[in-house]
Amino acid sequence: MDQDTWRERILHRSDLTGRLTHLTKGVDNNAAFERLWKILQDKKLIAGSGFVIGNQKVVCFQETPLEALEENLFFEKQYNGGVRYSPFGLRFNKGILYQTGARPVMYGNEEELRNLLPKSAHWRIVKLDLASPDAIVDWTHEREWRHLGDLGFEYGQIEIIVADHDFYKKFVHRCLDEKREDILTGINGIIPLYSIVG
Repeated sequence: MDQDTWRERILHRSDLTGRLTHLTKGVDNNAAFERLWKILQDKKLIAGSGFVIGNQKVVCFQETPLEALEENLFFEKQYNGGVRYSPFGLRFNKGILYQTGARPVMYGNEEELRNLLPKSAHWRIVKLDLASPDAIVDWTHEREWRHLGDLGFEYGQIEIIVADHDFYKKFVHRCLDEKREDILTGINGIIPLYSIVG
């Protein structure tokens, strides 16, 4: 299948997306916004080792449409009693990230996958365990992808996600106030996430 046919298929499916999203963290929305601003200034996502098997560091993404991304944030708060990420982040074209080495994770029995894969690929393993009704481990709703190591980027490769219209305005004003029109004119768009569903 050629790239145009692939793109056309994704455009007409509500369960697929041609984008990968990296969400920022923060104790609240203001802190998450500031982290996003720093990422944009540095033009780099720093790899981390949380939830990664082995000692390699990765940058994590979700391969979910925007509606599902918002649902993931809502249910993370509802069921896990906290928030691992916030409604701020960057979206990349999946094909571009694939070319940099980003790959989907492999969900399954951790021990089986460790035995099947070389140690150098263990960073792609995410535990999935549906065996015990009282101890379910299932992160498949994230459709996670990972990039091994830090990821530099150019503004023309990203879209920005902010929580809502107030943060949209805050972002635009920050760019203008700090004379960073290069960010504002370089990015491919600004998406107020909560406007997608409500």
